[in-house]
Amino acid sequence: MNKKNASEQIELFQSLMAIPEISDFINRLGITVIDLDKKCFLSKGLWEEISDNDISVWKEKWSSSKYFEGLENKFSGEWKASSCGSDSFLRSVFRIRDKQNIWRSIFEKSGVLFTKEDGSPWIIVSTAEDVAHINAAQELLYTQDKEASILNSTIEVIISSLDIDDTVERILDQAKLIVPYDQATLQVLHDGVLEILGAKGLYELNDYSSLKTPFPEEGSLSTRAIQERRPWQSNNVDPSLLRPYVKDHAIRSWLGVPLIAHGDIVGLLTFDSKEENFFTNRHIQLAASFAGPVAIALENARMHGETYQLAMKDALTGIGSRHAFNLHGKYLFEKSKREERHLALAMLDLDWFKKINDDF
Repeated sequence: MNKKNASEQIELFQSLMAIPEISDFINRLGITVIDLDKKCFLSKGLWEEISDNDISVWKEKWSSSKYFEGLENKFSGEWKASSCGSDSFLRSVFRIRDKQNIWRSIFEKSGVLFTKEDGSPWIIVSTAEDVAHINAAQELLYTQDKEASILNSTIEVIISSLDIDDTVERILDQAKLIVPYDQATLQVLHDGVLEILGAKGLYELNDYSSLKTPFPEEGSLSTRAIQERRPWQSNNVDPSLLRPYVKDHAIRSWLGVPLIAHGDIVGLLTFDSKEENFFTNRHIQLAASFAGPVAIALENARMHGETYQLAMKDALTGIGSRHAFNLHGKYLFEKSKREERHLALAMLDLDWFKKINDDF
């Protein structure tokens, strides 16, 4: 391109940029146009949201107050013998504070549209994108992926046992990986009462037999969560509503998640925290996802326990069944051999027992 044509094109370009409708349209597209000769913006693009209208004030936001001189040197160094139509671009990622003094992460791609007679940059055009939302989305995806991995692992742990006590212990241990807590309880619903099967945290309870509460109970958060069949929380717990065994532990936030198996409410999983406003919506979502497998694991363990008891006890008398005798007998026999100890077996013969058995 000869110098005459270049000058004409620059004049035409500057004339077009002087038209408010055109400059405004380019500005709204997020395109920045800089005249290094006049050291001014022809269009600010994204910088309209970030910088002040006063260019001198805007320049001071940069590490160097001589932004335009620095920019010119930057392009001159990397744009040796550049000309219009060059396919070379400068790319940079940096952070800068906006008008509200909030940090913005910017990705900028710049190129020289017109050069001066000596080949140095004149008109620079660039596009800038605030990538903070992209970073936030990536961080959210990473967090959700990590949470899903933890959730899958915890589910595998809790469903791998059929012993009811072991299952309760696993549930409370794994729950802390899902929702941080100071105290957690696992409760079952039966015969109009909520009974605590296990607790972890501030207070260790060895005897749960007396820890039963009526259901439904007026004003109870537990009752509300179960009746509405959805998680319920209170981030500013009224101390007067606390049970006697937690009154001394300054509980301020509470989250209750109903346990539903095959459409039926089987219990409640609760989380307590000493901090106000502790439980978030994300905690509620994770707890709800965790509650489904917990309910199934709890029901499977309970049914296994009931089935085991039926197999090991005579339904009529309640004493051990022949199956139980065979199992325990084999175990004791193998143990006596291993420990090289004697094993005795006593047999009782009751006279006329048939008559008693027939009349029972």
